[in-house]
Amino acid sequence: MHIDHDASGLHARLESGETLDVDVIISATGVRPKIGFLAGSGIATETGILVDNHMQTNVANVFAAGDCTEAVEFATGKRIINAIQLNAADQARTAALNMAGRVTRSQGAMALNVLDTFGLISASFGQWQGVDGGDHTELSDETTFKYLRLVFEDDVLIGATSLKLTEHVGRICITLKLFASLTKFFPEAYRKSRELPLEVDANATIDSIIAPLGIPPPLVKLVLLNGVFVPPNERAATRFTDGDALAIWPPIAGG
Repeated sequence: MHIDHDASGLHARLESGETLDVDVIISATGVRPKIGFLAGSGIATETGILVDNHMQTNVANVFAAGDCTEAVEFATGKRIINAIQLNAADQARTAALNMAGRVTRSQGAMALNVLDTFGLISASFGQWQGVDGGDHTELSDETTFKYLRLVFEDDVLIGATSLKLTEHVGRICITLKLFASLTKFFPEAYRKSRELPLEVDANATIDSIIAPLGIPPPLVKLVLLNGVFVPPNERAATRFTDGDALAIWPPIAGG
C-alpha cells in the first residue's frame, strides 16, 4: 500500500491499483516474539516458545509466559500467539505457582482484545474472523457508532466483534452452588435453591470467588468445578469459562 497526502486529505493506493480516500490510516501488524537468542538451546519454538498447560517448555524446569509464548487456545485447541495483558497475567501466575512446587494448570489462552481508537472502544473475542461453513449476524447503528457482529458455528457462538458496547467486556457467567450449612452465606432469596448465578471477570479464579462470600477457610472442604474435584493447591489459579458450575461443600460427619 502507498499513502499519499495532499490538501484534500489522505489517499491510500492499494496493490490492486484502487485508491481510497480516507480520514485516518491505522497500521496494525500484530506482534512476533523475538526468540532468536534461543537458537541451539534445545527449547522448542515455532513462532513463539512452545509451552504446555503448566507453562513449561520441553526442557525440564524451564518455563515461559506472556507475549513470547505460543500456547494452546482453550476454545480451539490450536496454538496461538496471544499478546494481551490478561493472557500474560494468567500465564505468569500459572508459571510462578508451578515453579514454586504448586502443580497448576492453565485452562488455555483466551483470544480477547479491547482497543481504544480515539475514544471509540472496540472489543473482540474468540474466533471473530469466522470459520469455514460458519455463519454470522450483524447489528449496527451508524448514528451512535455502535456495531455488533456475532459469529457462529453449528448454532454455537464462537466469537464476536463490537464497537462502543463495553458493558460486559471481559465478563462471563457461572453458577455458584453451596450445600448444607454453607447456604447461609447466600442472599436469603437463593438459599432454598442453593444456586446463585454470577457474572464474574474473565480472570476470576475459584479462590477469588470464595473469598468475598466470607466463608471461613476450614468450612471449604470439597470444591467441584463442573463435577470435577479441584484440590486446594489449584484453586488460586483455576479460571472459569462461560457456563461453568462451581459447587462447594463443608465438612460433614465422618470426614
